Amino acid sequence: MSTTPAGTTPAPLLSFLKNPLVLVIAGCMIAIVTFGPRSAFGFS
Repeated sequence: MSTTPAGTTPAPLLSFLKNPLVLVIAGCMIAIVTFGPRSAFGFS
């Protein structure tokens, strides 16, 4: 017998976040947002 209840399924949001394309886009967005303040202060 299985150890998990029959009615439970993995969260769809969690499987969406494991998509490599989503991770790449999120990383690019973080880089774009953080580049602005660094370039304004002359750190880059």
